[in-house]
Amino acid sequence: MIEVHAFTFWGITAMAVIGTLLALANLFVKDKAAEEKSKKWYVPEHRPPGEAPPGYRWVLVKDE
Repeated sequence: MIEVHAFTFWGITAMAVIGTLLALANLFVKDKAAEEKSKKWYVPEHRPPGEAPPGYRWVLVKDE
């Protein structure tokens, strides 16, 4: 068995408790700013065909 100093044990225990509390807070509390920030990862921002970015044009490529 490994002996650990009491300060180290209680420090690691406190970090685990704080992490658990933060995870529960994130799970049950909705934050509008965080929701808008995370929305950019799953909302496509591409332009539809026909509206190419300035200086570019759409090109179709056939896979062989």
